[in-house]
Amino acid sequence: MDVYGKSDIGTVRSANQDDIKYRKINDQVLWVVVCDGMGGVSGGEIASSIAVDEISNEFDDKLQTSNLETDIKSIMILAISNANRKIREAAQEDPQYKNMGTTVVALVLEGRTAHIVSLGDSRAYVIDNSGINQITVDHSVVQELVDKGEITKTEAVSYPQRNIITKALGTNPDAEPDYIDYHLRSGESILMCTDGLTNELSDEEIHSIVISNIPCEIPDKLIEEANNRRGADNITAAFII
Repeated sequence: MDVYGKSDIGTVRSANQDDIKYRKINDQVLWVVVCDGMGGVSGGEIASSIAVDEISNEFDDKLQTSNLETDIKSIMILAISNANRKIREAAQEDPQYKNMGTTVVALVLEGRTAHIVSLGDSRAYVIDNSGINQITVDHSVVQELVDKGEITKTEAVSYPQRNIITKALGTNPDAEPDYIDYHLRSGESILMCTDGLTNELSDEEIHSIVISNIPCEIPDKLIEEANNRRGADNITAAFII
């Protein structure tokens, strides 16, 4: 197993509110954390940085010392809870950051089992030569409208409120992330990304780039193409194979 990741400011924004960290602990375990901050330029940067650092530290501590005897889901949920508390404490200390928060999608890959937690609209996909499948669910206004049948998935792509999220770290005392575990089949890989990528490229376009490039170049190629379109937001991508 290997992981390749990159974050880019894009072509429009003055600062990068995305953040990413990843580490391969041993031949059987690696982790990845991807966040997209919000709440003004400084607030977004601070929130995503706090979340990535807190979750990363928790993963490094627990995944190396527990020998995975502790339930991975519990480790991940605790990391999310701690990050949420840290962001809220930082916001309370400085009124200008009172509305800051961040999306998060975090992965612990144990062998071929992917453990994933998510809040917001940063995503995880499973990809193989035959197709691409989003395995996280967006916490967003447009996703709720799609679920209710009020708009179609096609309409959601250009819907005016598509960037409004309904869950995030730091915006609520009780951050309850989605948790899934997925067993990767032969030939399947995982892509994690922020909406700076998915707002510019369709799932089909992402799939085409992934299967046409070697793994270590995939984040760069995805970001390059997103910037060629508009690059209207920060862009972060991590590819795990």
